[in-house]
Amino acid sequence: LFRSCDSDFEIPCFGFGASSTYQKPEKNSHCFPINRNHSRPELSGTQQILETYISILQVIKPNEPSLFTEVILMAASHSRTKRNDTNGEP
Repeated sequence: LFRSCDSDFEIPCFGFGASSTYQKPEKNSHCFPINRNHSRPELSGTQQILETYISILQVIKPNEPSLFTEVILMAASHSRTKRNDTNGEP
């Protein structure tokens, strides 16, 4: 569904409410790219999203509380940036 609405078919994917065992010290994160790439969190297609999600489950621990604010704000910011890039706006 999301892929069909996106011009480059790249979907930013974020996780939330977990601590990562690959970051030291471990800390709870309310928004992190599931591909571990903060500068380019986009993934191509359903298969890559599923594979990356399964992979990240090996190095995170679900944690409480799960706060949605950061991931919602990140998604909104990413959407605005993408829209501005597409429209040629600053």
